[in-house]
Amino acid sequence: NLTDFVIIGYTTDQSYAENLKAKFLEETSFQGEVYIMQMGVAVGTHVGPGGLSMYFMETGDRKDSLLFNELEALKEKKDTFLKKYGLK
Repeated sequence: NLTDFVIIGYTTDQSYAENLKAKFLEETSFQGEVYIMQMGVAVGTHVGPGGLSMYFMETGDRKDSLLFNELEALKEKKDTFLKKYGLK
């Protein structure tokens, strides 16, 4: 696989991102998840109205990426919270 999941970012108009997602899925054989998220203010300010981005993410066996480390830390916090309140 080229990637495990894709994130499409948009600045002001979510319909642009939805259209890009539809076109991407129509023209590729990609079977993974495609998430749509609004870009943050720092990127959005530089990109401007109508901006789009695509991030191709691989989860794989790598344990050294910043994104992986952040996600793992959030999972640990969630698990700790759930255990503390008897929800898990």
